[in-house]
Amino acid sequence: MESLSKTVINAIINFGLSHFEGLEKVHGCDLHHELFNMHYFNNDYDGNIEDFINEVGAFALVGRVVKYEKDMFGDITTDIEDNEKCLNMFVYIIGEELLQKIEILTDNYWNEVMTAKELNDVKEELKSLLIA
Repeated sequence: MESLSKTVINAIINFGLSHFEGLEKVHGCDLHHELFNMHYFNNDYDGNIEDFINEVGAFALVGRVVKYEKDMFGDITTDIEDNEKCLNMFVYIIGEELLQKIEILTDNYWNEVMTAKELNDVKEELKSLLIA
């Protein structure tokens, strides 16, 4: 993730932040799914998707998806010829990496149903990862 630009990281963080509203009775371990898998990045992103992909680098983006899926699933399940599906999987992967940086989520809330205050704590910590 360290090789990604500020624009890319901030766009993915803002995508996740935009999906906290209305969340309730979510286990910490399910938060990643709710924030980064229940919505399509390409539908929410305000900018040009092709520009976003170029900012990441098309080969880097596909490579990240292929490596993740081979490591996690033993095979590639995303249609890497479909820009939108590949991009959404990339955002899912980076979203997971971002949430792993939030210690209170992994330490305190992982196996618990999170209260509104706890969700807000995680949201604020995710916000703190935005790059100025």
